[in-house]
Amino acid sequence: MKLQQMKFKEELHRKEKAKRLKEQELLLETRRKQKEERIRKLKQTKQELQQDIMETQSTITSLDEELEPEDKHDRHTYKRNAEWRVLHNPPLMLKPSVPKFSDPAQFTEWKIEIESMIRSDIYQKDKLNQCVRNAISGKPRKVLSSLKATATLENILSTMESNFGDEKSGQSIMEEFY
Repeated sequence: MKLQQMKFKEELHRKEKAKRLKEQELLLETRRKQKEERIRKLKQTKQELQQDIMETQSTITSLDEELEPEDKHDRHTYKRNAEWRVLHNPPLMLKPSVPKFSDPAQFTEWKIEIESMIRSDIYQKDKLNQCVRNAISGKPRKVLSSLKATATLENILSTMESNFGDEKSGQSIMEEFY
């Protein structure tokens, strides 16, 4: 009797376990199907959106072509387009590569380089001014600190010229004396 009860319990336990496994498999299968359906819908939405984008781009292109003036050599149109290009495509702002100035003996070479950068008019004055200030170090930096923060490039160069422009070696002074 006990043996039958144990077999019966085992059989009942196996059936319950099989039922739970089957339920889990069904649950996993429904989740997988739901996920596949969700992915399919997302892909379809993506494809529809891409198609809408393509249609919008082609419409914009055709409208732009219709809006372009027929006479491209018209002076006013050219000026207007040039203004538009400047407003929508600002020039690239380059940082000047200013040589370092710390040795007073190298002042003349440094000054020539800075003056050529000023004359070239490639860089904006305020950017060049700040880069020149940053390039000065050592003893010349102490002279620079006596100037106001609003000093222009010309003010900086003239101050440096008055302090370091006439430095001559001992030999050249002796040659001038005799």
